[in-house]
Amino acid sequence: MGIPVLSPESLPKFGCPLWWFHYETLSRVASSKSLFA
Repeated sequence: MGIPVLSPESLPKFGCPLWWFHYETLSRVASSKSLFA
């Protein structure tokens, strides 16, 4: 299908810290949006 980018279990497989950074950023954005929802 595709690469499960937002799957925390799959992130370490890439070995790229940027994935963790983007995941944390997206998590914060999602939390912020939930506050305004």
